[in-house]
Amino acid sequence: MAATLFDGMQAGPNLLQASDERLSDIIASQQEETPQFAAGVLRKKLYDQNLSDWSARYRKNKTNLDALAKDCDLLRVEVGKAQREVDDRSEGYKQLEDQYENVVLAKYQEVKAAYEASMQQKSMLQVQISENRKNKVTLTRERKMLTNDYERKHAELMRMAEVHDKLDGQLAHLTQQLGQLTSDRRRMERELDEVQHNLRANTCLADEVNCEIANCVDGIKNSMDLHMAPAERLFNASVGSIPISNVSAHNPDQEH
Repeated sequence: MAATLFDGMQAGPNLLQASDERLSDIIASQQEETPQFAAGVLRKKLYDQNLSDWSARYRKNKTNLDALAKDCDLLRVEVGKAQREVDDRSEGYKQLEDQYENVVLAKYQEVKAAYEASMQQKSMLQVQISENRKNKVTLTRERKMLTNDYERKHAELMRMAEVHDKLDGQLAHLTQQLGQLTSDRRRMERELDEVQHNLRANTCLADEVNCEIANCVDGIKNSMDLHMAPAERLFNASVGSIPISNVSAHNPDQEH
């Protein structure tokens, strides 16, 4: 479009020059013919309607030619302006082409390379997304299984906790009973110690009594031997039966 306008602008001055040449030829021919018609009028002194018509047409054509010349001048001015505008625009187009070749094309190559890299990355990301979706399905299935296992183990843990609480209660009760039994055992041990001490004391006392009885029996026996020699056998039998019964009565542990 710019080239067509430029060609039209270049062809404009040629057309104007051609129209100017034709106008100059017409005016010259009219100027050559006018004196002849004027001489004819002077010679004939007749009113010629054709000449009047031709004069009117001449004036009219001259007016039109003047207006056309003015229009041509205006067109030349406008053509000059348009030519300058075309030059400016052609210079701007050249600058745009230079900018396109030096800046835009390089940026386009960079953007194209970035776009291709982005498309490759997009394909890689799509592959990763598909793999991640598969992994998500697998992990979701495992999560459900682990959740079920967790709930089951949690229920078992709660039951074990209840059993543990019951056993703790039983253990506390048994511990309390054990403490009571321990205190009773200690009390009974103390009582047993007291009984054993009393038994030892009574055993010692019984031994002393038995010794005294034995001494007493020996003294009686000796005195009887001295005073009652004829009845020695009878006395020995009676005295021998008494110490045995006394010893068995006061020292029952020795019989066993």
